[in-house]
Amino acid sequence: RVLAGESAVFYVGVTGTMPLSYQWRFNGADLPGETEPVLRLTNVQSEQAGSYSVLVANSSGSVTSEVATLSVNLAPTVTLTQPSDHQVFAPPANIILTAAASDADGSITQVRFFQGGILRATVTNTPYTWTVSNQPPGGYIFKAQAVDNENAVTESAPVLVEVTNLPVIQLSAANYVFNETNGAAQITVQRNFVGPATVNFYTLAGSARPSLNGGSGSYLTVSNTVTFASNALETNIAVPLVNDLIYRGSRSFSVVLTNPSAGWTLVYPSNAVVT
Repeated sequence: RVLAGESAVFYVGVTGTMPLSYQWRFNGADLPGETEPVLRLTNVQSEQAGSYSVLVANSSGSVTSEVATLSVNLAPTVTLTQPSDHQVFAPPANIILTAAASDADGSITQVRFFQGGILRATVTNTPYTWTVSNQPPGGYIFKAQAVDNENAVTESAPVLVEVTNLPVIQLSAANYVFNETNGAAQITVQRNFVGPATVNFYTLAGSARPSLNGGSGSYLTVSNTVTFASNALETNIAVPLVNDLIYRGSRSFSVVLTNPSAGWTLVYPSNAVVT
């Protein structure tokens, strides 16, 4: 049994009159070009799991080896779902880290949380979450590792956050993906301090075009002002999507923030691509 992406090697030992010929087989079918005493498989994937054997022949006849079974351990998957990448917090920041982890052919035994490359916490049960407290102004990098029941390890993409005294407004992501059947694209606008705040936004056409005057299109143009509730750190923008039941492939448009109220600054991401 090997981990997906690793290598597997099969050997055959034979006695008989030379010369000998070899033909390796996978699930009973010949493997093209595999005619040596050793079969080497690199970057093994799940579809290569199965039965392997080799037909050995000489001038006196042929014989097929016993079957060797190869199984493949699929690596776990893990994503940091909270905080969002480039999210900004106010000091002293209590940052909740949340990871989504799964294993297609086994189970997750632990999720490890790292801050700046240093292991800070290990969680063995769901929900996979950990809070880093009282962070002063500065930039921080977090990531998670998932370990499965066969000790295969997968690492998440890193997430960068910033803690600052500057009041800022931003979108929760630079890219969003929705289906027309969702009815609307829900775009989250977030900030790092409470209190009165507004910001304008508008949609911008890309490969997806807006529907005008009842004509064809992928979404309805929206331009408005977002007003935060005084104690809220986030709110949503809803962009209506047009479900015309016609598949035209993946197309995109943008949502752009502009003109924050006095005392607030826009930071990345202040515009997002919606696909």
